[in-house]
Amino acid sequence: MTKISLLYKIPEPETRTPENTVYNLSLDRTMDISCSDVKAQRYFLKIASSPLTIKENIIYRRQILTDLMNNKDMYYDLYDILGKFYDIGRYNERERKYRFSAKANDEEVSFANTRQALEMTAITVKKTLEILKELYEFLDAKNIVSDGFVSLKDRVAEIVNCNAYSELWQICTYFTQIPDIESVESCMSIDRDGNIYVSRLVSCNEEREIQKTSGGFFGLGKKKDKNADEGKFLKQKLVGISLPFGNSVMYAAFSEPAKILDYIVASVFEEFGDIREEMLFYKAGLKFLMFLDEKRVPYVFPELVEEPIFQCEDLYDTYLSALYTSMEGVVPNDAFIGGDNDGILVFGKNNTGKTVYLRSIGTAQLFAQAGFPVTAKKAKIGIRSGIFTQFAASEKEFEEGNEAGRFEQEVREIASLVDRSDENALILFNETFQTTAYSEGAEGLYHVLRYLSSRKTHWVLVTHLSGLFGRFDSNVRCLKTTDNFHLE
Repeated sequence: MTKISLLYKIPEPETRTPENTVYNLSLDRTMDISCSDVKAQRYFLKIASSPLTIKENIIYRRQILTDLMNNKDMYYDLYDILGKFYDIGRYNERERKYRFSAKANDEEVSFANTRQALEMTAITVKKTLEILKELYEFLDAKNIVSDGFVSLKDRVAEIVNCNAYSELWQICTYFTQIPDIESVESCMSIDRDGNIYVSRLVSCNEEREIQKTSGGFFGLGKKKDKNADEGKFLKQKLVGISLPFGNSVMYAAFSEPAKILDYIVASVFEEFGDIREEMLFYKAGLKFLMFLDEKRVPYVFPELVEEPIFQCEDLYDTYLSALYTSMEGVVPNDAFIGGDNDGILVFGKNNTGKTVYLRSIGTAQLFAQAGFPVTAKKAKIGIRSGIFTQFAASEKEFEEGNEAGRFEQEVREIASLVDRSDENALILFNETFQTTAYSEGAEGLYHVLRYLSSRKTHWVLVTHLSGLFGRFDSNVRCLKTTDNFHLE
């Protein structure tokens, strides 16, 4: 059975982006400011930290997000409906081990417990069918165009409009009002030694079965083929038997439909149960976009291209956009990486916006591959195999004067990200080797960056090591930050 997903249209390969990228780009703090739902925050960051690498999946999320943006009240109503699926699925999962316990020694008690299990499961199935119908009617009334929501609606319509839906409803209605054992009919199959092989309930003197199908739903009410080869089994109908032997037969007859109805609930939950959690991703994202709207921060879905290009006009840093009460203090800048440009080298004084510029590039790349807009006026972005960051270690992590330990850690981090990245990755360096001797730091970084450029891996470095300038050819852009946070 294929699970319905609102995050992935087709399976994604494993991504190479490390976990610390979200922290280094301050995405956790950005979402903390813009979205008060901690669970939604964490889920958004979990999904965003695994950037999509298939264009079809990125477009898939964009369309769903656009549907939600165009139907303002849709998210919360849909989340409530999907929550009902979740609650039923969790309840059924928790209770099933008690419903189908081992056969008790007391046959009459065993039969009573099994009948109660069948009644409870039938009620659960009816509730599940009601939710499916409610979900279909809700989606059918909305102006949705995304492949994700249209596919969800079509799948639910396939279920609620089939003949099996109404017949299953009737069967469950019957099982929720099971009469006493004296008025119940059953038939059984026995072998030539007189042992019970199988026992089934019979309604209206006609044997009917509930059968599982490979398609994920169920063929219901199928008549038993009278011409089928019965082999060595005989059938005997038992009517109104209250003896211990009758209880044993009825226990077997009630157990099978109870298990099949339980399977139906589990199957529906397996197919639709994950969607509610996936909606948390869109909740946090919608909250963030509403936050940007309130501050009038521009954002746009970037043009996705095959080649490894990053090109943004008037690119804003998302963290500062969320942090500042006024956008007057947030300065946008243009950014371009790609083509003959191997990387960008940014030099400037402290507190002049070097890290902000680096962070804005990384966040835009990550958001673009999460299927979200980027905070820019215009954007053209290629899909990367991974987004890597190496930020200078915090002074708090080391004892005073332990520059050697800090340098060794940064060397290990750089070696790791170089090994894990490839020519289609984007690597961001922030003040790397800032505590190392000036000449050694510049020399070491120069060779690392030259190696990355030789294998066509794009990079951005912000640094105070001015000795790096003039050592690269024209394939590396050299920028300087000014006191008013602009680049020149």
